[in-house]
Order: sequence, then C-alpha cells, then structure tokens
Amino acid sequence: MNNKNKKRKDTFWKEIIEVTIMPLMYFFFPQQAHKIDFSKGVRFLDKEFSELSPELSENAKGRRADKLVELVLKGGGTVWILVHIEVQGYVDANFAKRMFEYYYRILEKYGKRVTALAIFTDDSPSFHPTEYRTKLWGTELVYRYNTYKLLDKTPADFADTDNPFAVIMETVWYDLERNKLNDKDLEILKLRLIRRFLELDYSKEHIEQILLFLSFYIKFDKKESEEHFGMFRKVVDTLTEKNK
Repeated sequence: MNNKNKKRKDTFWKEIIEVTIMPLMYFFFPQQAHKIDFSKGVRFLDKEFSELSPELSENAKGRRADKLVELVLKGGGTVWILVHIEVQGYVDANFAKRMFEYYYRILEKYGKRVTALAIFTDDSPSFHPTEYRTKLWGTELVYRYNTYKLLDKTPADFADTDNPFAVIMETVWYDLERNKLNDKDLEILKLRLIRRFLELDYSKEHIEQILLFLSFYIKFDKKESEEHFGMFRKVVDTLTEKNK
C-alpha cells in the first residue's frame, strides 16, 4: 500500500470512530457501555492527544489511527478511552511500549485514568502484543490493554446484527481474508448496515461517511461497478427519504 492510501485509510478510520462511537463502544465494551450517558455527548480530545507526545505521533504517521475520547458516565464522572487502531500489516516490536507510553503520559499530564483498546487490522498472524512488561531486581511493571485481532475472528464474531459496527468489522474482515464477495453480496452487506444506521436515526451525511469508509475496503467489479453503484445509490436515497 502506498503512502497516499495509508493516509487515506488512517483518515477513514478516525472518521468512522467519530461517526460510530456509540455502537463501537457497545461492540468492544458490551459489559461497560451501558454505564455511559451518550445523551451528554462525546468529546474527541484530538488536541490533548497530539500534545501528549509529538514524537510518538510523528513516528507512527500513516501507520495507524489513534483517538482519545472523553465519555460521561451515568450518575456523573467521566472516563477517557484511548482507541488505537493498527492499520499496517507488519510486526512492530515497540507497539506495546508505545501503548504504555501513551498511558503514563495521559496519567502524568492530565491525571486521568484510561482504558486502552488496540484493534489490529494487520495481516500478520503472529503479531498480537497484549501487554508491556519490564522488570529488574524484584521490581516489575506489567501494563495490559484491551485488544481485538481481526485476523483471528470468524463470521460468527459479527453475528450481532443489532450492532451496526459488527457489520463494519465484518466488511473489513472480508477484505483482510481476501474473501471474494460478488456484487449482490456486497449490496446486501451494505444495505444491511445502512438500514441499521437509519433505525438508529443517523443522518444522511453520517451514512455517506460510512459508505465512503466501506468503499475503501470492498468495491464492485470494475466491469459493472458504475451500474451497480448507481442502483445502490438509488436504494440508499429511497431509504433515507423514507426515513425522513
């Protein structure tokens, strides 16, 4: 993948996190997400994150998407979520250490507790760092974080049709596994996702962003792409008009 496509993928992931933050949280944190009061809004701390460590962000530019999110809990209080998505298919020996560096810099600068999530969308079966560990003469530090290795999943892991983010992850999984879907399957997959977002009262603008993200991963066959995309667009327009 060239640098231009790497940056596009990084941008798409950052946008999709913002657009789908609620279903994303329910997908990865099903036991905790119900404690979040989404009616209070969500704050994406891009400025705070960039100020943590310019050299860390610069060294990883184009290789992954990072988001720091502030969520309000029901009954008061806030939590910070570090969502870290690895989008490059190679082994990075410093990945776990970098996750720890983000954690302690957030703690040091803002005094905030953080839960971290690393979503690996790479194609290396052996790459799945889950903790940072260091020790010397009886002193030991272990930093563990949440991980999700897409390559290790099967279609059964995306069976929760009530959560549209499951369909997003399923789409990326098909691309990662190089499984070939025909045009009809692509239409069904995308329309299933759009209907779910309409039921959740997502705006047409947000749905357009989601479609753009999906189009980066799965595309119609070149020979019939124009015809199929035109038909698909009409269906989406009809659905969004009906939703209004």
